[in-house]
Amino acid sequence: MLFASSSAWSAGESPSGVWRQAIVPPVASSAMRIHRHLVIEFTLNYSTGMAKKQKLCYNSVENLFRKKGFTMVFLIILIVLILLYVFLLIPRLPRRDMSALTKVDYAHRGLWNAQRPENSLSAFRSAVDLGYGIELDVHRTRDGVLVVHHDDNLKRVCGVDRRIAQSTLAEVRACHLSGTDEVVPTFDEVLEAVGGRVPLIVELKVEQNVDSLCSAVRERMQHYNGLWCMESFDPRAVQWFRKNAPEIIRGQLAFGLGGEAAHKGVKPLTAFFISTLMQHVLSRPDFLAYEAISEHGLNLPMRLVRLMRPWMVAWTIRSQEALDHTRGKYDIAIFEGFVPPAKRS
Repeated sequence: MLFASSSAWSAGESPSGVWRQAIVPPVASSAMRIHRHLVIEFTLNYSTGMAKKQKLCYNSVENLFRKKGFTMVFLIILIVLILLYVFLLIPRLPRRDMSALTKVDYAHRGLWNAQRPENSLSAFRSAVDLGYGIELDVHRTRDGVLVVHHDDNLKRVCGVDRRIAQSTLAEVRACHLSGTDEVVPTFDEVLEAVGGRVPLIVELKVEQNVDSLCSAVRERMQHYNGLWCMESFDPRAVQWFRKNAPEIIRGQLAFGLGGEAAHKGVKPLTAFFISTLMQHVLSRPDFLAYEAISEHGLNLPMRLVRLMRPWMVAWTIRSQEALDHTRGKYDIAIFEGFVPPAKRS
């Protein structure tokens, strides 16, 4: 029995009468202490459990915010990098008119064959006679003369291991082209032979002589009466014209990975840089002269650049079928190894 009967009271008085205080037996007192202990223990356990649950919930929310925060930072960095890359790809804007240069196809190094060596006066005269434009390559000799030849070295065409930039004009002219009587022509000789009758694409071949080569070409072309534009693989040359002769139409030469140019002695790192088209940040070209065979489906740099609508020049086209394939995709085609119709349809 936990509680005392009505007879177990101690006497006392109050203004309203007699009152009694219950005398709790020892058994009841012990039971009440056990009850309080259980209540306290339950309360503590409940409170501890709730605290653990709250802490677990807080940790989950904190981890979620950390993950979301990391994802947000990653996305921001990715977007910034994409925008930066797009900025590097931008050609000259707004696009200016160079439609006068797009009316003909261009003979690569002249209209050459087994009898007429590449970059020879006879090859250039033949191209002029048939009404083709001409793409040619310009070097500067050690004594400051501009000559027309493709390679930096004369060995492939002339059979003499001699670098043009390290040779005098007399040393260069002592070499004959492909075993014929023709020699490496000067730029002046080529311009005189063309006489402004067909447009020219002049490629500048840079060998640590950017300023001297570019200034020499510009100076000479100021006195030339004919349509022409310049191009180069070296963005420093294109940049030179951007800064010093912005009125001249300028083009950036490039190729994609896996094209023919990648197998012709170009260092892998250089080839990768060229394929990214990031050199546009220096050159801001009017047109992109691109190796057409290397523009395949997953060529992201070209897809992005095409959205900006620069003028497009295709090189080097070696069949009528390939030429037909470029129509509509490129504004100008540079060809060799066959003779396409002189008049573009």
